[in-house]
Amino acid sequence: MTQTTEINIYEYTQKKLKAHQQNNQEFNIDLATIYEFYKNRLLQYVQQDKVEKMENMLFAGIQSQIFNGYFMAMELMQNSESNFEDDWFKQAEGVIAQQIPDMLRVGSNNNLEEVITMDSLREMIKWMVIEYEGVYPTLMAISLNTACLGALWAFKDEANKRGIHFYKSRHKGIMASLDDITFINPQNYLSLTAVNSLSEVWEIINSDYRGLDKIGEVTVLAVDIGDSEKGLFLNISIKTSLTDLEQDNLLDQIVTRAVVMNTLDREKLTVNLAQVDSFFQYN
Repeated sequence: MTQTTEINIYEYTQKKLKAHQQNNQEFNIDLATIYEFYKNRLLQYVQQDKVEKMENMLFAGIQSQIFNGYFMAMELMQNSESNFEDDWFKQAEGVIAQQIPDMLRVGSNNNLEEVITMDSLREMIKWMVIEYEGVYPTLMAISLNTACLGALWAFKDEANKRGIHFYKSRHKGIMASLDDITFINPQNYLSLTAVNSLSEVWEIINSDYRGLDKIGEVTVLAVDIGDSEKGLFLNISIKTSLTDLEQDNLLDQIVTRAVVMNTLDREKLTVNLAQVDSFFQYN
């Protein structure tokens, strides 16, 4: 790629992201959601007198990562070896989002910290890894997943420029759309493994800088709870390697989704929770 092309992409990225921040409510909701999600993850490490410093550095870091992700996606789309035909942009948004982490890993030659992580976030990492033990994985997840959000918006803008719309789900399930990938937060998504008219089995997948990992499973059954009343039974298994905060957040997100998706009173939902060391498939 020529220097002129890189400058053009840089200026285009600046222009598009500035316009989104000023005029696009959906973009700003995405930005606020990912900021709040990772702020809550980091609050468990930070002393009270350092919270404001963390919040300011996190917001600046997220903005720079979104910029870099958008820029990298634009580079990929302008690379003659990349295959971004019109049909690619006709996939569902969740399916596209699921593919982005691997794209950025390939685009950076798996050099996440040097290529994807920008200076603003790198300064935060330098500070926090010295002060707080165990925080590094969360910081690197921030680096990758916020860049992925920027890349997703680059693909949205490209689809719009081509006059193409992402596939809209046509098949609603009990827990989520059956023909899309549903992100329940910026780092975890639901993947359907089995379904019939009364039940569904979903894997909870964690996507971070190390790759993909199954961290939970949800079995949901439609049940009768009275002569004419319907309810849901949820059996949720979550890995013990997750922190208490992560487990509680996942449980809240899944229960809330079940209630909202089915316009259900909370008392008509039965939830069983199990903690497991690992998942494996037996054939």
